[in-house]
Amino acid sequence: MPHTFVRRDVWDLQAEGGTWNDTLSWYSIAVDAMTLRSAKDVLDPTGWTYQAAMHGTKTPNPKPGVLWNRCQHGSWFFYPWHRMYLYYFERIVRSVIVRDHRGPADWALPYWNYLSGGPHAALPPAFREPSRDLGPNPLYRELRNTTKGVDVNAGDPITGVDVPGQPSVVSYERSFSYRNFWSDNWVGPSFGGTQLKPAQFGGNPGQLEIYPHGVVHDAVGGEHGLMGNVRTAASDPIFWLHHGNIDRMWELWLRRGEGRANPDHKDWRAQKFEFYDEDGNRQTMTAADVLDTARQLGYRYDNLHEVAPTADAGGPRARRSPTPGRPRPEPELLAASERGTTLTGTGVTVGIALDPAARDTMAAAGAPRGAGDAQEGEDRFALALEGVSVDRQVGEVYQVYMRPSADAADEYFVANLSFFGAQPHVDNDEDDAAHPGGDLSMSFDITDIVRRLTADGRWDRSRVTVDLRPMGTSGIADAARPGHPPAVIRRFGIYRY
Repeated sequence: MPHTFVRRDVWDLQAEGGTWNDTLSWYSIAVDAMTLRSAKDVLDPTGWTYQAAMHGTKTPNPKPGVLWNRCQHGSWFFYPWHRMYLYYFERIVRSVIVRDHRGPADWALPYWNYLSGGPHAALPPAFREPSRDLGPNPLYRELRNTTKGVDVNAGDPITGVDVPGQPSVVSYERSFSYRNFWSDNWVGPSFGGTQLKPAQFGGNPGQLEIYPHGVVHDAVGGEHGLMGNVRTAASDPIFWLHHGNIDRMWELWLRRGEGRANPDHKDWRAQKFEFYDEDGNRQTMTAADVLDTARQLGYRYDNLHEVAPTADAGGPRARRSPTPGRPRPEPELLAASERGTTLTGTGVTVGIALDPAARDTMAAAGAPRGAGDAQEGEDRFALALEGVSVDRQVGEVYQVYMRPSADAADEYFVANLSFFGAQPHVDNDEDDAAHPGGDLSMSFDITDIVRRLTADGRWDRSRVTVDLRPMGTSGIADAARPGHPPAVIRRFGIYRY
């Protein structure tokens, strides 16, 4: 029977074997060896530079056919593409360990489980030490987050900006509450993203892709670090452990049941993507090839148990995934802000005026429902942030809230907001055209918030009041932080979907 490799929690490995346990020691050796391969030939597909550039790079493709800038973001292909990516990377690393260094044949890529917060939300020590054995440490990267007192290379947990009683940087319960893997329109929020053709940067990301996935990228990378930019993230060795945890969370979401399932849609299941194996041979896989990690790919996770719910527990119970071939009404714009906003490091309040028809539609939403009580075909409402763009890496995580009125003190959490993936990028097509961004939108279900506000009878129904503020603050600040990279949101919309 084929061997099943076991991916383990890196902090458990730390507890058992110390900083340089066998798994991380061999990983360090392999990263160093792959880096040397790239120094000899940057187009060696088993080298570190090429593997990182497959996800993203600031360098245009050197020639047609090179598989650089191929990552899938902002669409329903986010999960299967990254699973394939890690699978072949793990095979390459294992090959270096076994063939070149006679290391353990059962080596498997560990994952970084930061979900419980606390000390486990810090980078493991092996990634923070600049040197090892009198030489540079291959797992260390200087370009990481040092802003707002969260110095990840000093051992500060990425949850250092958390405020008691508010959702954490590593919150995931709200993302898990979406039972639909995908949406067939750009407005409808989902766990896994919008139905689109393959594209390095799509339209409306899945909720888990926004947070904790994107938020952790921002928290580790900050304003200048590798992890904070899609084009450089995979150059940081911690990237692969972060995505191991995201891959594991896909499995955790499926285990929740209650209608959660992978798409049974030919456009998703049959889509092909290309990678390189440990011998440098080009391989092709489809989403249908990677749905059972143990049977199809030969690996499993040591722990598929969830941690205790985080502060954002109980979020929206969105409808199940669309049924292929069944027509669905187009999303209806009920109201939109008169103008957008530019976030510059402090809080912003946006008012969205509601005309009488929009008020009546939202007021008819009914009473709040219990967990899992969403009905097929019922009206649901989404807050959409449209035309999101940045001209450079932001590295700031924002939180989105709704309030009953402009002068109300109480607030309702909507989402954590990451701008990872909104930067200008180099496309993977043959002309390597640079794209300025601005076509990214993010939407979040607000149906239960609307129901609670209506039931409370305190809602100023003439408008929707939305607050956006940097994580780690407890209110709207007065002035922008000088020099903070701006993030532009062209419009805020309220949609029925």
